[in-house]
Amino acid sequence: MGAQCRCLKDWSFGTDGVVNLSGYVDTFIEKLSAERAARRVSGVEAIAEEIKINLPQHTSGTMLISPKLRKTLWNECTGTP
Repeated sequence: MGAQCRCLKDWSFGTDGVVNLSGYVDTFIEKLSAERAARRVSGVEAIAEEIKINLPQHTSGTMLISPKLRKTLWNECTGTP
């Protein structure tokens, strides 16, 4: 089951098939979940996404992630299996 995106401020679905998503989420997974959910809606042609991720205040400028997580995120973003 995907993450719930409780913090999205706004979404709209125009007659031209464009979905607009904006607001704040706590994780990158929540952001991806919102985008994926929007893509599953019948009639969606494009997504205008302005979702921001709330980073913890103590986070340094560089975040280190494992190679496995980096590959998973890349695959999610590019649609690579």
